[in-house]
This record gives sequence, structure tokens and C-alpha cells, in this order.
Amino acid sequence: MHYKFAKQVLLSNKDCYVEKPLTMDVAEAEELVKLAKDKNKILFVGHVFEHNPSFIKLKQIVDEGVIGKIKNIVSNRLYNRGFDLKKTHNVVWDLAPHDLSVVLSLCNG
Repeated sequence: MHYKFAKQVLLSNKDCYVEKPLTMDVAEAEELVKLAKDKNKILFVGHVFEHNPSFIKLKQIVDEGVIGKIKNIVSNRLYNRGFDLKKTHNVVWDLAPHDLSVVLSLCNG
């Protein structure tokens, strides 16, 4: 649904904020990027965890070298949304993009 709604927003000549994942298809993502450029509009993909005060502090500590060089990162999902994620969502597309963006940011990716 992200692709469909983002395209409608851009075609309406408005800037667009989209939560991850932008699309489920590379060609659709490239189409949205081109459309945003052609219309001179902002297409912004959300990285909500990177704006969390706890993460901002962690990133500062890592960037300053306070804890030394990162050699390993472990990510655990502890939040239960009150429904069976396996039956209602694709866990990779729903959760992994957030974890990966945090890991890449911590590793200056």
C-alpha cells in the first residue's frame, strides 16, 4: 500500500513521508524517486528509531568512541503487539528494516 499512496501524494504535487518499506519492488521505488525528482518534491522514508532520544545518545557514545570499536550487534524484538505477527505480517518487511537502519547508522553505514 505504501507505493500506491505515495504515488497518489506525489501526483497531487505534495511532499511525501513514507514509513519503511518504501515499496516491495525496486522498480516501484525507482518510479517514486523519479516522480519526486520530476515534480521537485520531497520523498522521505521514515527511520523512526533513529530519532529516539535513547538511540541519539547511543549513537553519540559510539561515534565518540567511548565504548570502543563495535565488533558485534545483537538485535532482539521484545515488544508484543498483541497479535500473532507470523499470521498477519511478513516479519522481514515489518520489523527488519528498522533494525537494519539502526545497525547501519551505528556502523556509519
